[in-house]
Amino acid sequence: MRLLKNKKIYFGLINIIFVGNILSAYPPNYESAMELFINQKYEESLNKIREVFDNYKNSLEFRLLAAANYIELNNYDNALAHLRYAMNDHPDSYEVSILMSEVYIRKKQFNNATNLLYQAYNQFKNDKQKDIQIRYQIAKASYFAKNYQAARKQLETIIAQNPTFMPAFYLDGLIYLQQNNYELAQFRFNAITSLKEVDKDLLKKVYNNLGVLQELAAKNNQEASKYYKKALSIDPNYDIAKSNLARLEK
Repeated sequence: MRLLKNKKIYFGLINIIFVGNILSAYPPNYESAMELFINQKYEESLNKIREVFDNYKNSLEFRLLAAANYIELNNYDNALAHLRYAMNDHPDSYEVSILMSEVYIRKKQFNNATNLLYQAYNQFKNDKQKDIQIRYQIAKASYFAKNYQAARKQLETIIAQNPTFMPAFYLDGLIYLQQNNYELAQFRFNAITSLKEVDKDLLKKVYNNLGVLQELAAKNNQEASKYYKKALSIDPNYDIAKSNLARLEK
């Protein structure tokens, strides 16, 4: 976190949980459990899974979704238990490695995360879509480990391969922000806002960080407030933007 005159400014970080649409036909309760997860009702989502889980213990979808719910509940032991079963039953699923690395990142076990991801990369490197997802997760693990050079190396490869993969632009912007390179951070964030269609969860974080840049670089609290309000117009319950705006309005 960045301190400015004893006022805490909160960056918006990315927390991408990749569950994905694995098959065209889902097990019973899966879609309702997924909807509950998207709406941040994690215990309710788990209850939907439990209702039918005994008959679908080998379901990759259920294992991933259960793990994702437990990750959001900070119950990492249960998340890892589901993912280990999934890895054993579905060794060709790269999504398992991505979610397992997410657990390690949150536990600050960055070496475990990157080692697992490089194994996955070697297994799936011939698949372009999987290559990008795995590289992004490596960049994310490196970012949280404060190894910005390693993170940017992956991001540069991703952006060269897929210039429309906006999470890579966002994470690169965060790195520039951490390095106090405000001009390039703003360049990355503005590239995202210029697009017609942007994931709302990503866009709210972009607006929050553009507000942060207005405070740090331009010293313009009025413009910063506008960006925080834009973030809140997308998600009125976005705590980071709420905290930043409340601090300015004191």
